[in-house]
Amino acid sequence: MERKTLEALDYGKIQERLRERCASNGAKEWALQWYPSSDPREVERRLAETAEALLLIQNAQAPHFGGLRMIRQSLERAQKKGILTVEEVLAIRSSLEAYQEIRDRFMAAQETPRLTAVAAEIEPQPQLLARLETMFDERGRMRDTASPKLNQLRRTQERLQERVKHSLEAMIQDRTTAKYLQEALVTQRNERYVVPVKAEYKYAVPGIVHDRSATGQTLYIEPLVSVELNNDLQEAALAEHTEIVRLMTVLSEQVAQVAQPLMHTEKCTTELDFILARGYLAAEDHGRSAQPAADAEIILESVRHPLLSQESAVPITVEIGNGYSILVVTGSNTGGKTVALKTVGLVAAMNQAGLFIPVAGRAVLPIFQNIWVAIGDEQNMAENLSTFSGHMSRLIQIMKDAGSNDLVLLDELGSGTDPVEGAALAIAILEYFHRLGSLAMVTTHYSELKQYVYTHPGMENAHVEFDDETLTPTYRLQIGIAGNSQALNITKRLGMIPEVLARAQELKQASAYYEMEKVLEELNHKRRELSRMEEDLQMRLSKAEKSHAKWNESNQELQRKKQAILQKARDDARQLKRELKVNAEQIIKDLKRSAKEAKDKQQAVVDEKRQAIDRLSIPSANERTKIPLRKIEIGQAVYVDTLEKVGTVIDIQGKQFKVDLAGLPITVAARNLFYPLPQEAKPKEANTKERIRSKAVAPKMRVAAQSINLIGETVADAEPQVAAFLDAAMLAGLTSVEIIHGKGTGALRKGIHAQLRKIPYVKSFSFAPAVAGGSGVTVVTLG
Repeated sequence: MERKTLEALDYGKIQERLRERCASNGAKEWALQWYPSSDPREVERRLAETAEALLLIQNAQAPHFGGLRMIRQSLERAQKKGILTVEEVLAIRSSLEAYQEIRDRFMAAQETPRLTAVAAEIEPQPQLLARLETMFDERGRMRDTASPKLNQLRRTQERLQERVKHSLEAMIQDRTTAKYLQEALVTQRNERYVVPVKAEYKYAVPGIVHDRSATGQTLYIEPLVSVELNNDLQEAALAEHTEIVRLMTVLSEQVAQVAQPLMHTEKCTTELDFILARGYLAAEDHGRSAQPAADAEIILESVRHPLLSQESAVPITVEIGNGYSILVVTGSNTGGKTVALKTVGLVAAMNQAGLFIPVAGRAVLPIFQNIWVAIGDEQNMAENLSTFSGHMSRLIQIMKDAGSNDLVLLDELGSGTDPVEGAALAIAILEYFHRLGSLAMVTTHYSELKQYVYTHPGMENAHVEFDDETLTPTYRLQIGIAGNSQALNITKRLGMIPEVLARAQELKQASAYYEMEKVLEELNHKRRELSRMEEDLQMRLSKAEKSHAKWNESNQELQRKKQAILQKARDDARQLKRELKVNAEQIIKDLKRSAKEAKDKQQAVVDEKRQAIDRLSIPSANERTKIPLRKIEIGQAVYVDTLEKVGTVIDIQGKQFKVDLAGLPITVAARNLFYPLPQEAKPKEANTKERIRSKAVAPKMRVAAQSINLIGETVADAEPQVAAFLDAAMLAGLTSVEIIHGKGTGALRKGIHAQLRKIPYVKSFSFAPAVAGGSGVTVVTLG
């Protein structure tokens, strides 16, 4: 279709509206290159796709395309053995995630066979997506676990960072150096650790200046003592970068292997995104699909201009082709003739682009081979053409190229020259297009054309309505009735001098065309009367149809009552189900409360045993004799030097012995067992019941476990677990353990720290390094 026509109809603004409703950049580019087709099968396919898209939107089944990225160039680069950047890989990951969701949503949709067929060609590549998710975290950083070497290199960097910071922190804490610093702070400049030194003391801190503050009062200096450590850290960072490049090279090769199917998938998702944009446009415009015309016929009932707001646009009804192929529109200036012309042309172009049109009633449109438009001032200053010459040049081009299957839209035909010659030329042009068989819509002010159309078959008059009381146009189109320019009425409304208006009226009545205008007005009056009669008959028919509908509604009342009863039964069942659910949840809460009380009782037993062990007073190991391995027997009293406690051997496992300490069993090596002193009483053995109970309340971990995870626990529930965990660690001889409590609100962390301050064998505690959990993990030193 001719681009000049589309420009005259403002079709580019329709493309822009489509672009704004696309999610992906690919679909946005597609929208700006989307033009009408003259192939009936292609138009049918496009309209069917738009209908399916609208159905998905109305059923709230349309997927989101926000994760789509333009990855074709990255895929092509990977095919050429290029190494993709992290940003490119993350864009591919985002698209892969979107591909899976888009495919699933379309495949699950009903009654959308065309869109489902496109979605079936999407290949989401789940294996590649899984690989990307294992290599990169949610923030897009390559995970430590991407390779063992990367993990090792990052651990090395962490150790070096600690060493650098430790050396600089020592300098900060040194009183002789601290006075030269702007503040006690270790920071980074140019990826090297520095300290802020007062500018006047720059020679007091030997080192390398990396930066200066905005005020010039602070210099960021890398002290000489940390230069070599910073160098080591830089080398470690370079080694990390080299390993990342190696991993990205391997990953790029994997992407290259599936680049071709991914390119096809990108094309499919871009197409679906654009089709949905057409559906969104149809939904916003309350658009409908036009029926294909069996013959050369246009029927548009209550159609509005697609670029005017729904509130301000006045719908018009246009019919061409039912007994006439030429429609001549007359009426007042600024009455909306040109807008009506553009409305017909633009909706015809939209229809052939597969777009729904804003029409409230019936819509029938042919598939035109071409649409030809001559609208507005065609004057071309560069070619020294007048308004008339420019307009005629355009008309001559259209007449040479137009065919019988075309739509021709001509604004102000024959204007810009002598009225007599202009009218004669306009009539001849109308006859030409009538013989050619094109459908044409023409606007004019010539009375000769109105008279000619009344007397010649195959043509019809129309006018844009004018309100004689308010002296303003209503912009409604009335077919079958010619209008006039209303020049005198409009001039009166604008404030013309009354005596000038009166003289103009005298001259009009004396003109040769006045009687002709009176005859035409009488004819128009009779046609309006006929139109009112038709409206009256239509109103009566509508009342009859409403009465019939009311009878049907009464007949269906019984069915509605039946449905209401069934609905009430369903609602009662749902209410009963909710009540049963609430009761069940209360029972579960009661059970949990009972379980907690039992747990508290069990913890009391553990505390009692721990206190019993603490009360045992055992002399120093220097006064004791080690028990030979072969003489250690079950039931024998022994002294455990590592714990300075006396217990009873209850099991022998090679060179390891299980010793009962006041009901708490531990495993000890033979080298740690000594004879008790004579004055020490044999420890009382825990009976069977005590042993079972002691075992039941032991912490759920190995004795030598070095960490405990309490995330999700309350402070009350966590305290006995912390106590049991630390006791077991002490018994196992551990010097450092970790308590994982998470960050959250900080309540659990504060409660655990308060408990640690009260335990005598806790030497110190602090947060773990940032890479090991930071403030979400507490490291406890025992001793």
